[in-house]
Amino acid sequence: MLRPILRSMTLVLALTAPALAGAATDIAPDKEADIEKLLDITDSLDMGQQVVDQLFAMQQSVQRAVPQEVWDEIRAELDMTRIRPVIVAIWARHFSHDDIRGLIEFYESPLGRKLVETQPAVMQESMAAGELWARQVLERIRTRLAQKGYAT
Repeated sequence: MLRPILRSMTLVLALTAPALAGAATDIAPDKEADIEKLLDITDSLDMGQQVVDQLFAMQQSVQRAVPQEVWDEIRAELDMTRIRPVIVAIWARHFSHDDIRGLIEFYESPLGRKLVETQPAVMQESMAAGELWARQVLERIRTRLAQKGYAT
């Protein structure tokens, strides 16, 4: 019953442990502050939390026999603020301070704000379109294999 949950949690830990170990602590304070600002104005962690929440809800719907108190325990561990220092370090490795300042300038502009506001809907629609496309491709593959005499 709890095996899929434990496997999922093990996978999450395995994937995040190296990143947590590699979190930089030598970021210039002003650059770190600007990265924090960028994460805030882009709602980056909020979008990540929405993905986690959706995955969590899907797992809950499949694992109905798991008591709510177990879900509450697991939910407490799935807080995106725990990974924030890792995300800051990743941004610091990939972008100069001038890059970060330029991104802040963009995201504070009307077009940048529009992107932040519309991106969740664009992502959701894109994911739905991608899922539909993948199902259609899979069906075409199965049909083609069946036409050629391969069981699917």
